[in-house]
Amino acid sequence: MALAEKLYELRKKSNLSQEQLAEQLGVSRQAISKWENNTGLPDISQIVPLANFFGVSTDTLFDFCSEDKVREIKNYEERSQKLRHKGLNEENLALWREAFGKHPGDYTCMSRLSYALSSCASQKTDQGEREAYVKEEIALCERILSGCTDSDLRSGAIQLLVYAYGDNTLSFADEDKAVSYANMGGSIYTCSEILLA
Repeated sequence: MALAEKLYELRKKSNLSQEQLAEQLGVSRQAISKWENNTGLPDISQIVPLANFFGVSTDTLFDFCSEDKVREIKNYEERSQKLRHKGLNEENLALWREAFGKHPGDYTCMSRLSYALSSCASQKTDQGEREAYVKEEIALCERILSGCTDSDLRSGAIQLLVYAYGDNTLSFADEDKAVSYANMGGSIYTCSEILLA
């Protein structure tokens, strides 16, 4: 659940109007409206007071550690694995589109959707369809790099970006971008498998 949905839900449970909540927090009603419509975010200084006002943790407010969400994404991953083993790439793509629709801010869902797009793009014979899939994949990967701190998800995004921009069959291939992203990758000598050995 996004912050916008969570905030709306908490406000409604508390039987407060946007005006009443705004007054309690010392902000405008328009600010509350923007937060609930996902067109704006609270200032960092307002996060803790907002969570305290509703009596929830900041993690709960942002849905960072929802056990239900973790279980749901794990279920998506299990279903995805079965679909991939059967070679059902389009069905796998539909599955991750669904997951991403439910959890649009979740970097794992973004990553899995970008890989599903990559798999489907490689099977497309229509150049327009193929390029549309790859452009969507690029947008997701760039979003992962701009906000995600998980090194595995970032590495996967870098890999897909290098392949996408390095594919000379695509009209937007860009060797300089491919090289730039490749330079963001880690050294083979510092990967966990080699270090653990």
